Amino acid sequence: MADTVRIRRLRPDLWLIAPPGAPTAADPGPSVDTAVLEVAGGHLTWSLTAGQRVAAAALHDLDTAQEWLWALYGAEIALAADAYTGPVDLPVRPGNPELAAAVRRLAYAHWAARWWPASTVDDIAALDPALLDSEIAELTEFCESVVDGADSPTVTGAEEVADLGDRDTGRDTRAPERTAPSAGDYALAAGSSPSTRGADLLLARGTAGWDWRYCPAGVVDASERAVSWEVLRAAGRTVARVSAVAAPGVPTDLPVYLRPHALLRTRDGFLDVALELNGDAWTGETAEPAGAVLGVEIYVPGVGRSAPAGTGTPPGHSRASVHPHGSVPRVSAVDDRHGLADPGAHADSQVARNAADPGAPPEPVQRPRSVDPVETSHPSSAVERRTSDASEQPDNVVAQGNKGTSADAERRRTVRELARTRLRRAAAWSDEVIPETFGTGEFADSAGDLLADIAPLRAEVTAAMEDPDF
Repeated sequence: MADTVRIRRLRPDLWLIAPPGAPTAADPGPSVDTAVLEVAGGHLTWSLTAGQRVAAAALHDLDTAQEWLWALYGAEIALAADAYTGPVDLPVRPGNPELAAAVRRLAYAHWAARWWPASTVDDIAALDPALLDSEIAELTEFCESVVDGADSPTVTGAEEVADLGDRDTGRDTRAPERTAPSAGDYALAAGSSPSTRGADLLLARGTAGWDWRYCPAGVVDASERAVSWEVLRAAGRTVARVSAVAAPGVPTDLPVYLRPHALLRTRDGFLDVALELNGDAWTGETAEPAGAVLGVEIYVPGVGRSAPAGTGTPPGHSRASVHPHGSVPRVSAVDDRHGLADPGAHADSQVARNAADPGAPPEPVQRPRSVDPVETSHPSSAVERRTSDASEQPDNVVAQGNKGTSADAERRRTVRELARTRLRRAAAWSDEVIPETFGTGEFADSAGDLLADIAPLRAEVTAAMEDPDF
């Protein structure tokens, strides 16, 4: 039975073609389990942990998107979108199934590069970024008729993009050495063991996870037990110490602007502690706390939709997602760790360019369409929330008085389980049996695998083969 999508016009400049309940680029808060791909005319999104096979498209330029809509969704949907008169549900019958599979695989590879939950504490092997970059480059070339913008091969050369990604997220392109401690070696670092300083009086301690959206991949361990803190009395003063287990393979020469901070919430306000890499953990302390520590958030200034409440706006950064030194880091495509393109900006930018250069041939501006009145959005639906609502949604869990909502923690747990499943599947494969094409195959018959239609990436196979636990 074919999957079904609904075609809707959310605003005069925004069309949605999406399965029921699927996350879209029009949603205010992208989740860590959402894969995003920037394409000609808009963005495609998939919920990985929901087993969503068909992409949800948010389109700001329907004319441009018509170049590939037929290939991914089928001619019937492409024609219905072009002749839109009102919401309609239609079956998906891709005109080019191989391209549709490759686009989904590319989106997953980008997601893995940005969100893979590498953890020594939870024993989730890191993926080799050089292998990921190589496969992303191959897939991007295959999907060049669809991808655009930040995910397009025409933005920079493949090697330059890889360099920017490695430099700005601190990822080391060398193959990881398997000399790192095992998960068991982190029992004390990840837990909340008492201080070993005999003269110190332990007043409080705690262990928690952290919001992945506030820190680039490859810097802090993705475990829910990665962050620990303690408040103690030492030498006549109260000291708060914070420790966050470093991500596997984090470089020791990480630039200062990518080093994490700890934001401590106390009864009297917030305290910001810069962390330094000491061995296998990021550590820091402050002698300022006047009351109990109520929560800790780990963040890198300038990364994420907005800085965690209590940090203010870091110098040189806005509250929105920024890229250090004007570069293009691999901190995400929905990643706000990824500022999604303004869906309404495309036509305006064309008009502006035409006015700025009257001697040049004018660029076409999206033609008006005869449609029904714009639909009213329903805030109760995750698919229908407007992008403009994003500023009204508090996304800083520390400000709310706890380490994170149960939904956030559950989503991160699901992502970690997804990664373990992918590594277990990859362990049964070798480089010789991974398909040379990007379609589906034997792997798609694996029962119970949410991503059964996506064969293991080469980086996943290599990680699984090098990790004895898989």
